[in-house]
Amino acid sequence: MLRCAPGAEAAVAAGGEAQPAGGAAGEELHALSVSLAEVDAFSSVKLKLPKDVSSADGRFAVLKVLHEVEKRFADGVPLLDPKEDMKIEARAAPPPAPPHLPRPTILTSPFFRTSDSAS
Repeated sequence: MLRCAPGAEAAVAAGGEAQPAGGAAGEELHALSVSLAEVDAFSSVKLKLPKDVSSADGRFAVLKVLHEVEKRFADGVPLLDPKEDMKIEARAAPPPAPPHLPRPTILTSPFFRTSDSAS
């Protein structure tokens, strides 16, 4: 699920690219495919999704929950820790990335949201 500017589904269907949302106003949530290389981190927060996320009502419900999660974790949503959350042995798991240092692929993604634009 990605936060997109209005019209993202039509743009992708026409062979274009989805554009990131500029802010909360006019923001839409869409289920779009992304490559694993574009995923920079996983959160340890679990959300219960509605059965039908393809409907506008289902996506809007998830978007409301995401906004509530962001309010509850003002310092940032907690990242998944392989050792603590998944019980993976230390020698088998890479160390988690420091949450305050975004990786370069995050910075180049049009969906990267700085703390300035997150409000």
